[in-house]
Amino acid sequence: MIRGSGEAPPGTPRSAPFRFLIDYRVPLCATLMIVALASTFVLGSQSASSFATYILAVYVLLGAARWRGVFLDWGVLLLVALLVYLPLTSIWSAAWVVNVSPRIPNR
Repeated sequence: MIRGSGEAPPGTPRSAPFRFLIDYRVPLCATLMIVALASTFVLGSQSASSFATYILAVYVLLGAARWRGVFLDWGVLLLVALLVYLPLTSIWSAAWVVNVSPRIPNR
């Protein structure tokens, strides 16, 4: 931008109308998380309360390049490793068999 003038130099891209979605990504994600949590208590339908969660997931996936600094943090990597490990343990763990039928003694 040329100092003193209110116009950008030629060839400079104009700011996008939805630039605030990129600039305020952390407050926007926090707001979506609060809306998703509150909607589980307020709305009667589970699919309706999941709508904010779907919007949050799409927003994070579309802006994954901007979240690279967060994804490469050791704490987040350990959390992801834990979230992957826990379901994988159910694959090699022995299944619990619960006997629901009562035993009748034989004579």
